[in-house]
Amino acid sequence: MRKLPIFFVMLFLMLICLSLTACSPTYNGLILEKQGNEYAVIGVQDKNIRAIEIPAKYKDKKITIIDKKAFEGCVFLEEVLLPETIHTLEYASFENCKALQSINIPNSAINISGAVFRNCRSLRSINLPEGITEMPFSFFENCSSLESINIPSSVTKIDT
Repeated sequence: MRKLPIFFVMLFLMLICLSLTACSPTYNGLILEKQGNEYAVIGVQDKNIRAIEIPAKYKDKKITIIDKKAFEGCVFLEEVLLPETIHTLEYASFENCKALQSINIPNSAINISGAVFRNCRSLRSINLPEGITEMPFSFFENCSSLESINIPSSVTKIDT
């Protein structure tokens, strides 16, 4: 009698695992999530990565969002290449990427949330895209190595 309940528990756990995998495909070390007709990067398989290039598409659908805390804690990440398809950087998407030195945000990224680069202590320079209208709170909090910020003329509000 005991084998039957254990079998059902194992079957249930396997189905949950399969459903999570189907909802969050992986591609080139990225964990993706389908959002409508687009994909978002919601994480990485290996937090010890040193560099990553986000592809513009996955399965003929654009990758447009870097989700909240997607790269949080990737302490060895030095370089990120973002495609022109990215339009949104969610809250704290690169928080605690302590080795990140520079990043060019594509001009398509006009939705940028707060604390995106908080605690990126090696970040030296950043080019913000033309078209953003505000720099949200804690955008560069604890970015102690920051030497150069290109702020476009479209920015009319800087939150602190």
